[in-house]
Amino acid sequence: MEVHYEFMLRMQKTQPSLSASELKFCCLLRANLSTKEISVIMGIALRSVELKKYRLKQKLNLNANSSLSSYILSI
Repeated sequence: MEVHYEFMLRMQKTQPSLSASELKFCCLLRANLSTKEISVIMGIALRSVELKKYRLKQKLNLNANSSLSSYILSI
């Protein structure tokens, strides 16, 4: 739990515009969970997880060639 708390604080500092839901999503990605696992935890469809990843990449100003997971792991 402490690992996620520290990560969330760093994410909030670097990306203050992220919502609580987006921060939770980032934590799930950082935990290296699959799209299917994330969909079950968040109670959303598989396609919705992919859309959330796409929208998060846009919000974080990552280009199409950038890896969202790599970015999150670097924080």
